[in-house]
Amino acid sequence: MLRITVSKSASGATKYFSEGLTKSDYYAEKGEIIGQWRGRLAERIGLHGDVKRDEFAAIAENQNPVSGEQLTARNSSSRRVGYDFTFSVPKSVSIVYAQTKDKDILRAFDEAVNTTMNEIEESAATRVRARGKNTNRNTANLLWGTFTHTDARPVGGIPDPHLHQHVFVFNATYDKKEGKIKAAQFGDIKRNASYFETVFNSRLADRLQAVGYQIERNERDFELAGFGRSTIDKFSNRTRQINDKADELGLTYEEDRAELGAKTRAGKRTGYSRDELRQQWASRLTTAEMELIRNAKSDNSSGGTWTLGKGSAIEKKKGITPDEAVTYALDHALERKSVATDKELMTLALKRSMGAATPEAIREALESRKDLLKGKDSKTEETIYTTRESVKEEQILRDKSRNGRGTFKPLNPDYEIKNEQLTAEQAGAVQHVLNSRDFITVVAGGAGTGKTWSIKEVAEGVREQGIAFGAFAPSSAASREVQRGDGFKNATTIAELLQSEKLQADVKDGVIWIDEAGMVGNQTMNRIIEVAEKQNARILLTGDIKQHGSVERGDALRIIEQFGGIKAATITKIQRQKNEVYRSAIKSISGGNLENGLQTLDEMGAIREADSFTEARENVAEEYAEALKQKENVLIVATTHKQGKAVTHTIREKLKKEGVIRGKERIYTTQQNLSLTDAEKQDPTNYQKGLVIQFHQNVKGGIKRGTKYQVLGKDENGAIRVTTPDRKEERTLPLEAASKFSVYRLAATPLAVGDQIRITQNGFSNEKKRLNNGNTLTVKGFDKKGNIIASTGRNDVTLDRHFGNLTHGYYTTSPASQGKSVNRVILMQSSMTGRAASKEQFYVSASRGKFEISIHTDDKQGLMQSVQRSAQRMTASELASQQQSQEKGIKDKLKVIGSIYRAGKSKLESVGNKWQNQKDKVISMIPKPPQPVKNAPVRTK
Repeated sequence: MLRITVSKSASGATKYFSEGLTKSDYYAEKGEIIGQWRGRLAERIGLHGDVKRDEFAAIAENQNPVSGEQLTARNSSSRRVGYDFTFSVPKSVSIVYAQTKDKDILRAFDEAVNTTMNEIEESAATRVRARGKNTNRNTANLLWGTFTHTDARPVGGIPDPHLHQHVFVFNATYDKKEGKIKAAQFGDIKRNASYFETVFNSRLADRLQAVGYQIERNERDFELAGFGRSTIDKFSNRTRQINDKADELGLTYEEDRAELGAKTRAGKRTGYSRDELRQQWASRLTTAEMELIRNAKSDNSSGGTWTLGKGSAIEKKKGITPDEAVTYALDHALERKSVATDKELMTLALKRSMGAATPEAIREALESRKDLLKGKDSKTEETIYTTRESVKEEQILRDKSRNGRGTFKPLNPDYEIKNEQLTAEQAGAVQHVLNSRDFITVVAGGAGTGKTWSIKEVAEGVREQGIAFGAFAPSSAASREVQRGDGFKNATTIAELLQSEKLQADVKDGVIWIDEAGMVGNQTMNRIIEVAEKQNARILLTGDIKQHGSVERGDALRIIEQFGGIKAATITKIQRQKNEVYRSAIKSISGGNLENGLQTLDEMGAIREADSFTEARENVAEEYAEALKQKENVLIVATTHKQGKAVTHTIREKLKKEGVIRGKERIYTTQQNLSLTDAEKQDPTNYQKGLVIQFHQNVKGGIKRGTKYQVLGKDENGAIRVTTPDRKEERTLPLEAASKFSVYRLAATPLAVGDQIRITQNGFSNEKKRLNNGNTLTVKGFDKKGNIIASTGRNDVTLDRHFGNLTHGYYTTSPASQGKSVNRVILMQSSMTGRAASKEQFYVSASRGKFEISIHTDDKQGLMQSVQRSAQRMTASELASQQQSQEKGIKDKLKVIGSIYRAGKSKLESVGNKWQNQKDKVISMIPKPPQPVKNAPVRTK
């Protein structure tokens, strides 16, 4: 594991050195931990060997401890001193080391850390701001100290064994171009922390196997062979403490959990010697577990040496090859997007081949693939890849759009607008669609501009001509809720259109309208095109490429608009926001001026900063409860599910006190979708006992749609065994049918009268009434069998106590909120949201309200920075175009070089000919020596 924590002050860093880095986390023997200086910058300034306190303190104060001069060029009081990179071994390795003190483990660990840090150092960079530039320049040098610890912070008096190394990296790097030491740029390193963590784990696994240990890969990294969860849990008190607190606070990302770990350190304890501590640990172990520890290392080692090249002997005996691991990475990463970075693919491939292939072997396999296109991300300069299949999908979209122009008759060119309330833009969009002669027509517009209002008039004009009009959307909520609520009574999902021959026949010679088209992926859009062509129908798309993209690979609407030559009718005037100031803020954000939009929201008092996440969620609960009292139409949008669940806990406690939630709680077993990709579902490592499998399509062998199974474990061949809830049927899970089932984790959900619940998967009530994914209901009571009686707002329904696909309904996430419109929207926008925060996320979330908006955060400045990042994805066509441009550039250069060579050769030949002629002329002017006469008499003496 790797966690990275920032150190923001010199005094804090120096205190950390004295009280943390150089002291054992449990130091009954009061021993000092001696750090070691490492890194190219350390060599440059003359630091080597043991890390001394005065040296560490000097650098923390931005002074060169050798020369006494200022270290970096700038000496801002707000500068970040450095970062604590904490590398940890798997828990089973710590347990074995605690009992055996095997030096091979320590050496393997140290080598894995050093090699990983050397790679991190290669990616070191500094900012370049001179002469109006705003880029980063690679420097490939850093300065750090290493401190190895063997224990965790104590929980309940006694620590757990925890072999880890703190690598404190100072915020400094030498810029060769400018000839001075400057602050380092750690943004890219932190962004790629998952990659570096996986590289570390891979190298550690390889080295441990080389000295005789066997490993078993798990869903995260690995453990030593034979160590079960029960043994590991005996020594995981500190991890459990941090995770419990993180779940309470709704923290999702590793960097947030790392910071929480630093903030929740327990005090140092004394009382036991090392031997006594080892005995305390041994007392937790059974005889079998002690035997497992003693036999963990076999004699089949390489004598303490290991292979550091492209692979190892281990690679050949594990079964998975580097190329197979890369294939897995591509299948996983490119299922939901068209382009992936090399580090993302390397991370996935290394996790899949943990202990079987080295990073060098995986990289060679990735770079040697002939089915991939390679390029550079223009923003991050990262190497990126896509497949020719992804490019082909986009080419089909582009070509169908271009070739379909002008191939149909206008739908109703003489139609007169009947709805006088339409704006000029909306009326223009209606006429654009009805006069279009194209196979694909697009109406684009920002959030709340009234696109659906315009399409109602289009549908009227189409039906006036006796032409069929079908309404479809990506989700149940968008189709069966929003579209039907706007008058399209037969609206349904795109999935149902693609499966139903009847629905396809209903749109013959007509119009297929796809709302929220920006959330449709390439494969799905191509299938819609196939249906339309078969039925001689045309396609009408409405959406906004500035909002959320599709979960599936590709951004079909953007490709059609930007590369398909389709000129969209655009609606820009916002209708949803009735508050003029609020509307102007959303207009700025929609137009790309995020800074101005945020400033307007702040000036109107919408951004409400709290001192902590706990206080922020209490403020959300207070506002929500007050809105309920006023019977307002209110929606809470959380940036992540973890934060939403944390807010839910606080809201429920508040509503219990106010009597909104009342009576005795009942605990229901519910299902949480793990959202695994098909590649992940085909990997047996991802299945643990107790997980639930639910099929959404029929499968050969008698598995019916809707059937549920629970994972029992693995058989002797590694196959996943599952059983039905009644235990009457047991079978092997068909992993080859991964696309036809979903995997869930079970959770305990408390419910009481007055609770809000949300349906998480389409289903039916006991009365056979349809329940759509996203429906929100209110619990009214429970029947004698424990079934849930709930109100939809129109009628009461009964949910079977084993229904499972539900959760509390007090919040939604930004993607799920797209298309919704409410009077008041409340945003839970914590600073601790990682990559979930983006321009698109904030735009969608903030634009849901009509009259009121409030944004609750624990860090206003952090919020404003986090939403500057765009989540818009690069298309495969853009990467392919980049490669073609590069190839053309190379060819053009070769042509120039060739022409220069030919011109030079011709010139040399000309010079050579002139020289030869001159030479011949000179030679001809030289008098020839007399030649002997033939048959001349020979003179004799």
